[in-house]
Amino acid sequence: MKKLSKSRRRRIWLAAATAMTVSLWWNAVHSDDGQIEEARRIIVYSTTS
Repeated sequence: MKKLSKSRRRRIWLAAATAMTVSLWWNAVHSDDGQIEEARRIIVYSTTS
């Protein structure tokens, strides 16, 4: 297996992080308000860091 280049590895990591954030957000949207707030905080944190 070839070693992944830095940019490719970063792209894969970003895709995984995005998928995780979206699934967390999706779960929060379909449950109570407290979790929606939490998901919004996670999204803000993940997009700013």
